Amino acid sequence: MPLLLVDLDNTLIDRDAAFRTAVAAFLDEHGLPAADLDWVMTADAGGYASRAAVAASMIDRFGVAARSVRTLLDVGAADHVVLAAPTADALRRVRAAGWTCVIVTNGRTVQQEAKIRNTGLDRLVDGWVVSEAVGCKKPDPAIFRAAAADLAGAWMIGDSPHADIAGASALGLTSVWVSAGRPWTETGYHPTHTAADVVTALGLLSQPDRGQADGHRARHQQRDVEPDHLHLAPRDVHDDPADLNDREPGRGGERQHRRDPGERRQDHPGRSGEFQPADRPDEPHRGPVDPAHHRL
Repeated sequence: MPLLLVDLDNTLIDRDAAFRTAVAAFLDEHGLPAADLDWVMTADAGGYASRAAVAASMIDRFGVAARSVRTLLDVGAADHVVLAAPTADALRRVRAAGWTCVIVTNGRTVQQEAKIRNTGLDRLVDGWVVSEAVGCKKPDPAIFRAAAADLAGAWMIGDSPHADIAGASALGLTSVWVSAGRPWTETGYHPTHTAADVVTALGLLSQPDRGQADGHRARHQQRDVEPDHLHLAPRDVHDDPADLNDREPGRGGERQHRRDPGERRQDHPGRSGEFQPADRPDEPHRGPVDPAHHRL
């Protein structure tokens, strides 16, 4: 099956809009000026600013308890994030066309998994890789390889020129940059395709056999890293949730049954639907986690 790697924040979901909603509620709760909303968003820098630096700046400016600020930074975006219906539909079409979909995201594991589960993305993708769990972050090739040992023919969709497109370019992957109306300014590398939004980007892949359209023979195999680095969706790959709103929101950090996209489903008496993984080699952890990168 052809492999799609896709970014989470500001690609599949509007992380900045969710954080903005959380900040507005925070300011209102503490009786702080609503006009400071833009100041906080600037300090946050789209989630790329150091969590410690943002917290220190907010505490100094507002004089509120450090615990309140840390709570905002820890769960604010995850508690307010939503998955747009057109995006969910586009993901279903891509998977119906035969693609294996894996989210590759920078950030802290608890927060990123909370976003994935709270939005129902855990039921629309085959798995996800979070930088904190792997010990490296995009554009490091290691985080892409944590999704699959064989990346031949894989595509990468994302909004960040540096993290997503440069990372894909270094590995020779077909890339789609979600521009959101921005001009491309990098000169050292370029995306294979540009799309105004993620629905348009996913639409490039939703035709049957598009994985071979660029002359690639895509094949998704077992990844060749420590199993806990790839979190896998706890459902049959063919399940198609009709209404994600019926789900109880998940909680970040909870442990669920996880299935590798390369695993084979085998039905056994008394154990209907159990997934039996193929043998795979393990490697040690890939290095220290960067605690400064909070990407809520």
